Amino acid sequence: MPVRQLSGLPVEATSFIDRRRDVVEVKRLLGHARLVTLTGTPGVGKTRLGLRAASELAHAFPDGVWLVDLSGLQEPELVPDTVMMTFGIHDRQGWSPINTLLDHLRGRHLLLVLDNCEHLVDACAALAHDVLSAGGQVRMLATSRWPLGVAGEHIRPVTPLAVPDPGRPLPARSSPRRAALTLLEERAAAVAPGLSPTPRERMAMAGICRRLDGIPLAIELAAVQLRGLSPRQVLDRLDDRFGLLTGHDRQELLRATLDWSFSLCTPAERSLWSRLSVFAGSFDLAAAEDVCGGNGIEHADVLHVLAGLADKSVVLPEQLDGDTRLRLLQTVREYGLDRLRAGGDETALRIRHRDHYLRLAESTEAGWFGPDQVRRCELVRRDHADLRAALEFSRATPGQARTGLRLAASLWFYWIAGGLLPEGRHWLEQLLQVEPDPSRERVDALWAAGYIAVLQGDVTVGSVFHELSRILADRLGDDSAAARATSGLGLAAMLRDDNRRAVDLENQALARLRRPGSDQSAGITVLAMVFQAAALVYQGEIAQGIHVCEEARSLADHSGEQWTMSWVQYVLARAALASGEPSDALAHACQSLRIHQAFHDPLGVATNLELLAWITVATGDRGERAPVLLGAAHHAWTGFGVPGFGSRNNFDRPHRECENAVRDAIGDRAFDNAFRRGTRLSFEQAVEYALAE
Repeated sequence: MPVRQLSGLPVEATSFIDRRRDVVEVKRLLGHARLVTLTGTPGVGKTRLGLRAASELAHAFPDGVWLVDLSGLQEPELVPDTVMMTFGIHDRQGWSPINTLLDHLRGRHLLLVLDNCEHLVDACAALAHDVLSAGGQVRMLATSRWPLGVAGEHIRPVTPLAVPDPGRPLPARSSPRRAALTLLEERAAAVAPGLSPTPRERMAMAGICRRLDGIPLAIELAAVQLRGLSPRQVLDRLDDRFGLLTGHDRQELLRATLDWSFSLCTPAERSLWSRLSVFAGSFDLAAAEDVCGGNGIEHADVLHVLAGLADKSVVLPEQLDGDTRLRLLQTVREYGLDRLRAGGDETALRIRHRDHYLRLAESTEAGWFGPDQVRRCELVRRDHADLRAALEFSRATPGQARTGLRLAASLWFYWIAGGLLPEGRHWLEQLLQVEPDPSRERVDALWAAGYIAVLQGDVTVGSVFHELSRILADRLGDDSAAARATSGLGLAAMLRDDNRRAVDLENQALARLRRPGSDQSAGITVLAMVFQAAALVYQGEIAQGIHVCEEARSLADHSGEQWTMSWVQYVLARAALASGEPSDALAHACQSLRIHQAFHDPLGVATNLELLAWITVATGDRGERAPVLLGAAHHAWTGFGVPGFGSRNNFDRPHRECENAVRDAIGDRAFDNAFRRGTRLSFEQAVEYALAE
């Protein structure tokens, strides 16, 4: 049974105020409805309610509770990809993202939580329709300002917290009528620890809650003012500001509350609030300083201004692996973005935002062939939402696509080592289409797109990309970039089983890469050597292949590099297996698998799971272990591309030989049962099983 996942469910930093009845009702609805949507005005607490209900239901879903936060996503077509990324699965070559997702969900009993759907209602509705139509035991819980409008949807409106009745004594603390006041009291105690309200002040606090209509976000913003003002003063200021509001339009009231909070900020805090709205996800201090500093806010003052916004509950700090990150709630971010647009500064800030992440990507790429690769990859992964925002801005904004190409291409290591082949290819192909003019950026993007396509098993298209990159590089006089594209053509030849041509192309590439003045990193040279060594081993020149591997390993060892080293180990394992030395092959393959596990690299894990199945049979074990490994490899392969890269001789033939040997030994039924068990293993479980003694 797969390990239960609570993927992405955050730890509650503050107490959960009186939603017990709502939680019980949401849990009841999910007991018989496959889609429940929590609707309501901004700031009313839809997300908090949904997460509490989901966490309490974890025991009921053997395959986990999975949270997908859509607040930072602007591209409707990427909704299925975003959900797949949460599950750690990837696109299957020739399949649409939704079909890949449905295949993964088939037979699983889990709860999928889609948070902040309102700006992607049509895409979320299409996803929900497809998931529900496929049958099975997947339940969905969505939060949105509006219903999704899908057949079978159960809508649960989320109302504001109850407020004390005017002119009557305050209810007891346990009373549901005191929920909003309890929230205000708890938040006030947090921001003003010495606050000890008198009965009269509590009545004023009840008035604040009534004036804010029990909207939790509005109450939390108002609570900050109790640090320096009495409850009566806060209530009077609310009456002055909101006196012209008519009726009970809660969205209008929340907007007025945000206006009020904005007016209480210093000029620097207002500017920074607006500028921070360009961040789609969480960010660190360095990003805030780089993107938002200057033009009235000195870079050295950003920390001080951020502290002021945090004190006002505009910016929320959070801890991630020991590092402090900052974020804005979606409603607060939208308000800041409106202010930024009103001032005419959005494009300028988005350029600065994009350029910050371009520098991050390029600096990480420049240092990729070296130590600390896993940490570098994880740091980039944290900023995934903002990388997406930067790429979308570049794609959609006239005159920015060339820089977008530069960003997408410089992230090649992340798309591949991070297991994001389909998304990387999506951005590269989109930007290549928008920016067709010849340039060095286009050369790099064509190469990256070709590399990804080939690894997905789309060898023909990948070869076209590489050839176009080579031709344009030669035209622009960029010899080293042409060499890199030639190496890509060698990889494509190898995966078409033309090993002799692959060796020839890699020889050509290496000769050019080793020329004085080449500006390609040593990592590209080592990759070309790995491709050459693999082709040599596959065509039977094992000793020469091992020699090239050892040379590549020496270069990787010297730099402290790990990711390329994992592929060196993989080729050495193939060489040992071909030489009849399964024990050596096992050692090399396990080392390769451990490295890929650290990167969360599904491509590397899939290839090694497959190889370990072959090695298992080669050791004489023809029991159920090999088919379990084959099933786990198949599950990983089909998440992002064609099994075995589509190579018939170099990959599919040893696969079939392994499968046939075990079927002959244990029979089809036992093989199929073991294979199915393998397909049910999670990423972590598959690796743990493969590495078990």
